[in-house]
Amino acid sequence: MRKILLTLAVGGAAIMAVAPASASAQTWQPGSELWGQGVRVTWANGVSNTLWFDQNGTVRIAGPDGTQVTQGTWTASGDNICVSLANGARECWPYRMAFVAQQPVTLTSDCGSTSQWTALSTNQPPQPTQRRAGERG
Repeated sequence: MRKILLTLAVGGAAIMAVAPASASAQTWQPGSELWGQGVRVTWANGVSNTLWFDQNGTVRIAGPDGTQVTQGTWTASGDNICVSLANGARECWPYRMAFVAQQPVTLTSDCGSTSQWTALSTNQPPQPTQRRAGERG
């Protein structure tokens, strides 16, 4: 895979991995903890950027000063979370579990780039629904 120009746009590359608990695995949608949230990424060169993950699949990338540098799209499925830019660059990172707010994770992308990802905050996972007792329950 061609090394994503996200490295150029944001300074390096890599995202996080974690797996849902079995009770919520049935309702957990990969990436849903990130909808509307930001992740601070510290690249190998020491530069930090923030990636904002919108529910519609848009990712907005802000520079160290908070100014938006670029945007693209993101997906979370299977065992990967991937970011694609308009220039065709794409990079994926292992993603087996939900991000946890303020818990840094070091990941290596499919392009061999290592960086540290820290979710600034996350959405709460959906609560398992309890079956209501009814006429037959």
